[in-house]
Order: sequence, then structure tokens, then C-alpha cells
Amino acid sequence: MSVTTTSLAPRSGSLGIQLAGHLLRRASFRLTKPRVDQLAAMTANAAVNNLFNTASPTPYTPEPLDFRVHADTGGVWISDDTAPNENATNRRQWVAIWWFQNAIQDPSANHKLAFFIHTFFTVSHIGIGGGYQASRHFYDHLLLLNYAAENDMDLKTLAKKMTLNNTMLYYLNNRQNTKNGVNENYAREFLELFTIGRGEQESPGIYTNYTEADITELARLLTGFTTKSTRNGSDVDPDTGIFTGYANTNNHDTGNKTFSDKLGNGTTATITGQNTVAGMYQELDDFVNLVFNNPETARNYARKMYRFYVSSEIDNTIENTVIEGLANDLIANNYDLVATLKLLLKSQHFYSMCTAVEGGGNLVKSPIELLAEAMSFFNTDLPNLPASPSETQITHHFFHFGTRYVFNNFGQNGGMLLLAPTSVAGYPAYYQEPLRDKNWYNGTTLPTRYGIGQLFVNNQSYINSTLHTHIDSVAFANYLADTLNVDVGDADAMVDAVVDYLLPQALTSDRRDIIKNIFLDDLSPINWQCEWGLYHGDGCNVAPGVPPDGDENRVRPHLDALVVAVLSSQEFQLK
Repeated sequence: MSVTTTSLAPRSGSLGIQLAGHLLRRASFRLTKPRVDQLAAMTANAAVNNLFNTASPTPYTPEPLDFRVHADTGGVWISDDTAPNENATNRRQWVAIWWFQNAIQDPSANHKLAFFIHTFFTVSHIGIGGGYQASRHFYDHLLLLNYAAENDMDLKTLAKKMTLNNTMLYYLNNRQNTKNGVNENYAREFLELFTIGRGEQESPGIYTNYTEADITELARLLTGFTTKSTRNGSDVDPDTGIFTGYANTNNHDTGNKTFSDKLGNGTTATITGQNTVAGMYQELDDFVNLVFNNPETARNYARKMYRFYVSSEIDNTIENTVIEGLANDLIANNYDLVATLKLLLKSQHFYSMCTAVEGGGNLVKSPIELLAEAMSFFNTDLPNLPASPSETQITHHFFHFGTRYVFNNFGQNGGMLLLAPTSVAGYPAYYQEPLRDKNWYNGTTLPTRYGIGQLFVNNQSYINSTLHTHIDSVAFANYLADTLNVDVGDADAMVDAVVDYLLPQALTSDRRDIIKNIFLDDLSPINWQCEWGLYHGDGCNVAPGVPPDGDENRVRPHLDALVVAVLSSQEFQLK
């Protein structure tokens, strides 16, 4: 992998359209022309600060709604203790859709950062049991991810809070971890996946960064941390206000726990066993300090960050310069994830990965990114729910769009069940060698990925359609003309307003001409100008004082064709 620079020093000068788009595709789920233009005029330092300082929008509805229980009042089921257990699987999917619909409206870096955290502190809403309580716990889990992103929670603190997270306690069985029956599941994943990583196996039970005996000792330390089945004020995290699990001293192993010199970075460490609730938390604090004091933990997080935001390829040069620099920054800032991420996103290296040398678009988009960018850029018409939505509105918003399309259609066929990876290791695109992000792209997923544009524009009567939302290309063109002052009648300007912003790299003249010709079809550029003028009123063939005819049939086939051509392009598959 050759790069222009490995420097983590800030990039100087204004970003421009291409680099601003690069930043948004990597750091946000919301990509729009006005947002690109806004950041394009800024330096990297100002643009990144803007991304992290912009507040996430107030959720369109504060909690998921259940049309089968509360359709008449628009009430919520998350906070209703009388909610029945029926439709439990759908409820968990609706929580995920609730999160996704907020994500595509968020102009900040918060939801993308929350999703990044999800890729290594992995849970799946499919694997946490049935009933509405599991759905509530999953809702609380997503609140924790968002809270961590929005409030700059350091990774050490997050690791402790994740240990008491009800969904995590269910998902990795620590609720079953007691002094009389030690369960090592969470302890193993805490080391291997969530923090330090095991490294290479040196001999049976011995890895570069820890040993099997360390897993056993950690599992003993974690005995007694368990779930709280009800959501009440007695088990609310005082820092976040989010419902959480608790420490049960009756099930805790109070003996001392000794960890190897591998985990202790050259020195063995013994953590004194405790028999009180405060003591259990002290043991957890002591262990988290131990594992985070090992620099391999910082290096592991730095690699995860780099592979998610920059490139799945890390060669020796990148390892010894960029990764080491990020790891050192994490250590110096007490594992402040946001501070180190800002360092990366402002760096000369980050933007060098979008130059002509690298070609731009060096990562394959996840299915959720394909959906989010298409929906946010073209302003799909899935409505925000009113305070007291009708049964029809809630049905289409959560059940049809969420369960039927995002999960059962797009998710299954596109290779990604939203917030429900198929293994505790997460999504293969973020960990599985050698393909990593290329795992999104295979013979099974291609028809869904390349068919997204056709599906979006062919669902104009979305209330009765498969997708239950659609891209209205004419409304989008009117928005460009009337609000953003784009000369839509100029075919080149119309194409530029889409491809220069939505695609990750500058098109060759041949590729651009292909898309332009698909857009125009049998029209010449002057014919398009006239058709737009007859429809909209600002082109040729419109006599003074004669209003436009407003006939969408003049322009919709061409605008639809442009949307489909761009969303089905090979370039749109990349970020």
C-alpha cells in the first residue's frame, strides 16, 4: 500500500468538495449537498470540530412505539410495564430501526462513532432472549452507545459500563457467572474482542498478550455481576441515567485473582478479592486499569479505528507510524477515543487516502451506509412520526420498512442484519482476514447492492409498496433549483450536483459521460433545458408571462434514470 504521507499532522487549507465528502462518508451517516458545501469551505481542523460539536437531533420520537398495543394513543411500549411479550422479535428490530432513522438525520459524527463502538463491543439483538424486557435492554444498550459518543466517554469508563450493561450481560452470559458456576464467556471476549486482543498463540493456552489462566481469573473477578429484569429507578447508572445491571455479592468469588506478566506488561498482578458491592466495583476498576495500562490495548484500538475510518490494509509502514502514533495519543489522553479520532480525521494521512494517488474510495460501504447515504442525500420521504401517530403511520414506519424491508429483504440479501451480527466477533467485514471490507461484496449481495436505486425510484406509491419509502427525483431536482440555486436545466450542472457530492472519487470523462447519457437518454442537452423549462419555468420555449405546465412526465423519467445510474454505479459501492 503506497500513500502520499503517513503524517498525523493536521492538513492545512480548505477541504474542497471531494475531501469534505470523504470526511462525511467516513465519519457520518448523513451525506447531503449543503453539508458537503458547508464543510468544503473549512479547514480540516474546523470541519472535524464542527462534526463533533454539532448536536445530534432530538429523536423524532423519544422511544419506539408499538402500533399493536398503543395505536390509538401513540404511546410507547419501552416504558410500559404492562406491554405483552408478543412480537418480541419485531420489537427488537423496531428498536434498531428507531436508531437507524435517527442516524440518517444526524449531521454530526455521533451515530457513526456509536456504530464504530458497536463493531467491537458487539452484541446482537437476535441473541438476547425473548420478551419485551430484552427489547428494553437493547434500547438501553443503544442509548449507552450514543451517550458514549455524544459525551466523549473514554474507553476505560465505557469498558466498565459495558460490563454492567444488561444486553451484554445477557448476550455473553455473565448473568450466569457465579462463584458456584464460573462462566468464562464474557471474560474471554472482553480480552480477545473488546480490549487488548490475544495476539499470536505462542504455545497451548499462551498468547502474546494474555493466557488462558488470565481468562479464568477474570471470570472469577466478574462473578456476581448480573442483569436487572425490571427497569426501575433503583438500577440507573448515576453518570448516564441509563438502566443497568447490578452487583450481587452473594454470587461473587471473594478470593484474590492473579494475572500473568503477559497481561500485566511484564509484571504479574494480584487483585485483592472483596465481599461488598463497593469492593466488587473496585476489583473491576483495578482490572480495567491493569489491561489498559498495557500498551497493546491502545495499539489494538488504534488498528480498529484505522480499519473502520481509513483503510482495511495496515502494512509495516502504517503500523510503525500511524498506528503507533494513534496508540500513543490514546495513552497520553487516558483513552479519550474522540480526541484520538479527531487527530486521525484532521491528519494529512487521512486526506492523502482520497488523492489521485490512492484513487479515493478504498473501502467497500456496508449495507447500512448504502441505505443511509441514498436516503439522506436524496431526502427520502419516510416521514417523521407525529406525537400521536396513526396505526398506519407506525405500521409503515416500523413494521413494513423496518421488519419487512431493512431486515427481511435488504438486510438478508445485502449481508447485514442491522445491529445483529451473526457472531460475537461482529461483522466479518471488520475483522475477518484477508477480505475484511470486501466481505460486503459477493455474488449473493451484488443484486441487492446494485439494485438499490431501481428499488427506491420505483416505489412512488410507497404506502402500498415493498419498500414503504422512495426517492422522489423530481422533488429533489426542485429542491436543487429552488433552494440551492442549481441550474438544473443545465445537464452538466445537474449531473455535477449529484456525482461530485455522492461519489467518493472524481469520475473520468468517459465514466461521467456514460452517466450523463443515461440521464439524457434520447435528449440533447438543449432539449433537456427546454423540457425542464416547460416543466419548471426557467428554460427555453417558455414565452414571457406564460407559466410552466408543471407536467412531471417531461422530466421524471430522466431524473429517475440519473438517480438509478448513480446509485447502481460501481463508484457508489465505495467510500
